[in-house]
Amino acid sequence: MRSLFAWRAAGPARLALALAVAGPLLLNHAPLPQTGFAKDLLGLLAWGLVLACGPASGPAGAWPAGWRSLVAVPLLLVGMAWTSLFATGGLPGLALADSVALLAAVAVLLGLRAARAQDEAATATVFYGAWAGAALLNAAVALLELTAPQALGLAGPPAGARAVGWVRQSNVLALLMVQGVIALAALRSMGRLPPRGLLPAGLLLMAGLAASGSRTGLLASGLLLLWGLFDGRLPRRLRLDLVLLPLALCLFWALRLAVAEPGQAAGVRADLGSPRWTLWQDAWALVRAQPLWGVGWNNFNFAWTLSPGLPAGGHAFTHAHNLPLHLAVELGLPLAAVVLLLLVHAAWRGLRAGALPPGPAQPGPSAAAPTAAGLLILSTALHSLSEFPLWQGHLLWLHAACWALAGPSAGPSHGAGRATGRFGGLRGVGLLLMLSAVWGGVAQQPTIQLFDPAAGPLERRLAAARAGSLSPEWGERLAATLAPAGQRSLQPFEAGAARRQLDGRLLLAWALAEAEQGRADRARLLAARLRRLGGPAAAALARRCDAPPRQVAAAEASGQGDPLRPALCGPPPASADWRELLPPGPGRSGPEPPPDGWARAGDKARSRP
Repeated sequence: MRSLFAWRAAGPARLALALAVAGPLLLNHAPLPQTGFAKDLLGLLAWGLVLACGPASGPAGAWPAGWRSLVAVPLLLVGMAWTSLFATGGLPGLALADSVALLAAVAVLLGLRAARAQDEAATATVFYGAWAGAALLNAAVALLELTAPQALGLAGPPAGARAVGWVRQSNVLALLMVQGVIALAALRSMGRLPPRGLLPAGLLLMAGLAASGSRTGLLASGLLLLWGLFDGRLPRRLRLDLVLLPLALCLFWALRLAVAEPGQAAGVRADLGSPRWTLWQDAWALVRAQPLWGVGWNNFNFAWTLSPGLPAGGHAFTHAHNLPLHLAVELGLPLAAVVLLLLVHAAWRGLRAGALPPGPAQPGPSAAAPTAAGLLILSTALHSLSEFPLWQGHLLWLHAACWALAGPSAGPSHGAGRATGRFGGLRGVGLLLMLSAVWGGVAQQPTIQLFDPAAGPLERRLAAARAGSLSPEWGERLAATLAPAGQRSLQPFEAGAARRQLDGRLLLAWALAEAEQGRADRARLLAARLRRLGGPAAAALARRCDAPPRQVAAAEASGQGDPLRPALCGPPPASADWRELLPPGPGRSGPEPPPDGWARAGDKARSRP
C-alpha cells in the first residue's frame, strides 16, 4: 500500500495545503467576541501560502467546469457594495471583510486547480488526507466532551449534551463528520487507505456525529447511503461500508438517547422543535416587503428584529438559516436569483463533467476522487438550507478548493501538455492574502483586548476599540450597554453599535437612550420589539412598565418615580419602518428627522389602531 502522504516528495506547497485544510478545523483558540475570527485568519494565511508556493503556470484547459459562472462573484460584490455602503448605510468593515473573503475564494479555486493540473494524485491525497485527519481528531474530541470532559479541561458536558468539537459548533461538527467519511472513501479508492481501514474510522466519525445531536447531520448521512448504493465504480467493500455507516449512526443515535440523563435527552429532542420554520416565514415576509432591492447586505438581523410583528420566541438570529432565502432578503429577488442560478449552473456543470459520471472511470488517480469533491460541495449545499456554514471564511475557501478538485482532470497527472502562464499572478495574490491576514490580526487586537480584563483599564480598552479596531462596532456596543443612567447617548448607535447583532440587551440600552433623548415614540417602538423578543432584557423592561399603578403612584409621590417610564411604556407608533432607525452612513445624509406623528417625551401617546 502506498503511503498516505508521500513525505519524501512533499514540498512547501503540499505542507501549506495540509495546513490550510486541517489547521482551521483543529484550531481551538476562540477569542471573544468573534470566536471564528482566529480560524479565518489562519485559513487566509495558509491559503495565501498555498498560492504563493503554487505553480506559476498550468496546462491549457485548467479552468474548472462551469468557470463562467464565476461572474456571480462580481455580481455579489456589486450588490454588497450598493446595499451595504449606499442604500442602507452599512458598515464598511463588514463589506470589506466579505469582499476579501469572496475574492480569496476565487483565488483558492484557481490556484488549487493549477496545483491539481501539475500533480493531481499528490494534491488530492494531501487534500483528502488533511480533511479526514481533522475530522477524526474532532470526532475523538466530541466523544471526550460527553464521556470525559475533564480530560479536555472542561467542567462538565456541553450545554444540551451536544458536542461541538474544535469547530465549536454542533451542526458544523456533524457536517464535518459526514465529510470526513467522504474524504476517507476518496483515499480508500485511491489506494491511500487499507481496504479494512474505512469502516473503523467511519464508525468513529458516526459516533462523533451522534455526539453532536445534529439532526441536520443525521439527514446528511443519507448521502453516504446513496453513494454506496448507486456508484457502481466503487469497490464492493467500499460500497458496503458506505451503506453500513448511516445504519450504524442510527444505532449510535438511539444509544445516545437511551443513556443520556433526562435533562440531556430532553435537550436533544427539543432541538427537533427549533424555531427555524417561524424564522423562514419571517424572512419571507421581509422578502415580500422589499422584493426588488432587499434589506441590504448584513442587514438581516437589524431588519428582522425591528420589523413590526417580528420577532418572537426569545431567539436573536443573525442569519436566515437558509442560503437562498438569506440572499433574497438582503439582495432582493432579482439579484439573488441570478447569483443562485449561476452557482447552480456551476455545480451542475462540475457534476456532469466528472463528479457523478456514469460509465467507466476516467483517467487519473481515481474516479471516486472527483466524485468525493462533488459530494463535499453537495453536502454543504444541503447543510446551507438550514444553517450558514459558508459565512465562515475558512469553510468558504475550503469548498472553493473542492470545486477545483471536482470534475475531470485538469491535465495529465504530472503537468505534461501545453503550458500557460495564466496562473502566475496567483503567487502575488497569495502574498497579498498573507499580508491581509497579518494586518487583520493586528487591527483586531483592540477588539480582542476589549474583552480581556488583563489587558488594562476598561476605559482605555474601550477607547482603543472604538477608535482603532477592525470592528469598532463592538466597542460602540459595549459603550452603549455600559452607559450609566442619565448619561446615555445615541452616538454609539449612530456609529453602528446595533448593526452587527441586535439582541435583547442592546435593544434595551437603545430604548433607554432614545427615552433619555426625549424621543418617546422611537423608545416605545424599540420597547415593543424587545417585549416580543423576550429574554432577561425583556423581563427587566416588564418590571419597569408593568408595575402596579398604586406602586407607581406612591413612587412618584415620594419623588422616586421612574422618569423614563412614560417614554418607554406607552403604546408604540401605529406604523413605523425599520429603515427609519438606520444610523447615518455613506449614501445617507445623516440622522433623519422623526416622521410626522412621532411623539416626544411628554407628548400624549397614541393608541394602536
